[in-house]
Amino acid sequence: MNGRQSDMNQPSSSSSSSSSTMTSTSNSDPPPPMSQQRQLTTTAASNTYTDVLKNSARTGLVGAAVGAALGSARRLPVAPTSANMCLMWGAVSFAFFAARKEVAAHLATLDANQPRKPVVLNRHHLLASTAAGLATGAATTALVHGPRAAIPASLIAGLLSGTGQLVVTWGRHARQDALLWRAKQQGLVVTDEGVCAPDVPEPRAPGLWESVSAQVHDVLVHTTWLPVRALSDEAYLESLREQLAAQDASIAKYDRVLKRLQARMQDLHANGEADETSVPADQ
Repeated sequence: MNGRQSDMNQPSSSSSSSSSTMTSTSNSDPPPPMSQQRQLTTTAASNTYTDVLKNSARTGLVGAAVGAALGSARRLPVAPTSANMCLMWGAVSFAFFAARKEVAAHLATLDANQPRKPVVLNRHHLLASTAAGLATGAATTALVHGPRAAIPASLIAGLLSGTGQLVVTWGRHARQDALLWRAKQQGLVVTDEGVCAPDVPEPRAPGLWESVSAQVHDVLVHTTWLPVRALSDEAYLESLREQLAAQDASIAKYDRVLKRLQARMQDLHANGEADETSVPADQ
């Protein structure tokens, strides 16, 4: 049921003949919008059965594993049981996938409401899977259990096939939505034509006035002969630090002078008191 997706942009060629030569040109159709791409699953009109053989082989391997498990559980020979189950599942799956492929391709050629032909849509896969399930279930049950059980078995097989195809289609859409959400989270642009990188505008060439003003600014900032020049933030901070250091040095100098004056005044005051105490009492 999980058909292989292939490129949807199939080129269409047109040939024109003249009296001397004949030339043929191929034109590619533009990609469909995203809303239509959600409805497209794979291209039809493929004459190869590669996908059918691959799906049949996978189903046969699953049948071999199931046969080995049943043989071990029921105490039967594991190898013969696994081989029989592998062949039976492989044959039935080959008939199912082959019928599904042919029915889907036929529905695609009959559908006129498409952007281009032949393209298999999701509804074609659903109808083809249901029809292939009906036919395969009826034929297999008629061969094994007789024609009486063919109708109920075909109905059950068709219901299971259609339900499985719906689940597969829903899974594809969920995966596509997750990829689109991840693309939006990464900053990509999601349009009807697909996913692309955001457009980065080219840098605008500076005009005449901008060029002249930039040159004048460079001359005023980086010149050495003008008495006034612009300072950067680092240069201004360094100038402030130098001024603060000079002020701190001046304050320290005046502090030392003040301390010497205070010491001198204390000495003079002490000497004056000593002189007063040394004067005779009769005087």
